[in-house]
Amino acid sequence: MRVAERRDGCFDGVAMPGLAFSSDSRHVAFPVQEAGRWRVVRDGRAGIAWDGVSSLTFSPDGEHLAYAALGGNSWRLVLDERAGESWDRLLPGTIIFAPRGAHLAYAGSRDGRVHAVRDGVAGPAYDDIETLRFSHDGVRFSYVARRGGQAMVVIDGVEGESHESISEIAFSGSGRRVAHVARDSATWYVVEGETVLGPYGSARSLGYLPGRDTLVCVVGAADGEAILVGRSIGPRYGSVGAPSYSKNAERWGYIARRGDSSAVVIDGAVARVEQSARDLVFSPDGLRYAYIALRKGDSFVVDEDNAHPFALLIDGSLTFTGDSRAWACLAGDPAKRRLFVVVEGLRRRGAFDWTEMARITRGRMSVATGGVDSEFARAWVAAEAERMRGEALR
Repeated sequence: MRVAERRDGCFDGVAMPGLAFSSDSRHVAFPVQEAGRWRVVRDGRAGIAWDGVSSLTFSPDGEHLAYAALGGNSWRLVLDERAGESWDRLLPGTIIFAPRGAHLAYAGSRDGRVHAVRDGVAGPAYDDIETLRFSHDGVRFSYVARRGGQAMVVIDGVEGESHESISEIAFSGSGRRVAHVARDSATWYVVEGETVLGPYGSARSLGYLPGRDTLVCVVGAADGEAILVGRSIGPRYGSVGAPSYSKNAERWGYIARRGDSSAVVIDGAVARVEQSARDLVFSPDGLRYAYIALRKGDSFVVDEDNAHPFALLIDGSLTFTGDSRAWACLAGDPAKRRLFVVVEGLRRRGAFDWTEMARITRGRMSVATGGVDSEFARAWVAAEAERMRGEALR
């Protein structure tokens, strides 16, 4: 295994689908097999031997690594090579760090009952637990619990009202407010504290405006979909895409479809109307935005100033570099069946091996459909863009 210029060793096996990078790409970890046992190699150093390992997860700052480990018949949560208590199983996809990395939670099962565990302390037993969430400051913690066929949100240890199902939970940026999407009798509601909004034909993509305690949700009825902002419902469209937000500024937007055109809505106002538009993204500082558009059969990356033509653009790959200066995405040449990374302002194009990504991501991408694991693809493209820009400066 080689990481950049560092040789991390030769092993009986390397589980590439389990490879994990920290968000800043400074740290990497992956499972390796030696003499029938599994270890996690983190930044070149191998950890404890186990019968199996999975779910490698870095903290947001990259300083901590957690994973699930099997020893005999028991599973444990391992944090920085320190193993926690034994469980019959750890629920897949439940290991989460708080956004600032100071807290860790997961769900474990013992004797057929499931507990949410926060910082090593197990909560009450339920039939099932899912959708674990921390507030942005890590102080508050919530999850969806099921008991006897009913679902409820548990916030800071306090159970809420029961519903047939609960699909989403979101904290506001300050952490003072928390909302969830619930369904009862085929009708959907948005619940925030004691306030119940609805009924709606559908509700999804719940969130809060950046820097504000104002909830946002896509709600639907028989005649289409609209954006719910606070207590007000915006214009009705045939369909509304999930809202996009800037990371460090109070900017947001979405793309909505009505008839044979798409509206690009920025901060609540229609900025442009396109034949077709998708994949709206903001720069981290909120000063820029970009999206993919189709105009008379041709594909473009459109930013606030220009439209840049390409033969093929891959949905879910458009992103901005960390310094907000340039957008980057996956583009292609259908005739030659080639893909490459393009970076705004660079003439050079970076060769891209779709087969390699598909292998590492266990087929989460498809050339035939253009489908893509957006979070993974954007992170990959952003890393490639930074490398290409660095090489251009040398």
